[in-house]
Amino acid sequence: MNRIQTILILSLSPLFATGCLTSPAEEPEHHVSAHMPPNFPAAVLRLSQLHDEFIHHSTQHSPRPATRETGDSHHSNESAATDPYAEMCDILRWLPQFAADSDLPEASWNRVNTAALALETVLEPLKNLEDDSWTAAYRESAKHIEKHLEQINGVSLDAFPDNGQVEENEL
Repeated sequence: MNRIQTILILSLSPLFATGCLTSPAEEPEHHVSAHMPPNFPAAVLRLSQLHDEFIHHSTQHSPRPATRETGDSHHSNESAATDPYAEMCDILRWLPQFAADSDLPEASWNRVNTAALALETVLEPLKNLEDDSWTAAYRESAKHIEKHLEQINGVSLDAFPDNGQVEENEL
């Protein structure tokens, strides 16, 4: 090895040691959304609470703020964290991982995953609707939504009978 190669290697070695040359895509995700439930039973409970809010909210309080963005709050503006619709969509996306982390049997995980995907499909067309039409469209889909939520709730109650009542401070 010649002198130039040695100098080059020695000058670049601190960069390799600290990981400065890794791309952002390779870095682990460090952001945790404020509305991320701590576990599977808490996520299931929060989905039911959001559904109840959407069905029973007053016309004075919209379930959707002015933003229509969905997704994790670190990928959109910070107001999405307070958007109940975005929160529901996030939880549905996270639900299969919560279920996997809870060591559910494969058949139960499949039921949760299928129901979560079906709910995402039902909710997707609602994302760009105005508040009045959004509320009406959600209520029209309520029976379909409730069917899938009941399936998810059933899995949660079967797997975690003692955890059926999640403490409010866990949410």
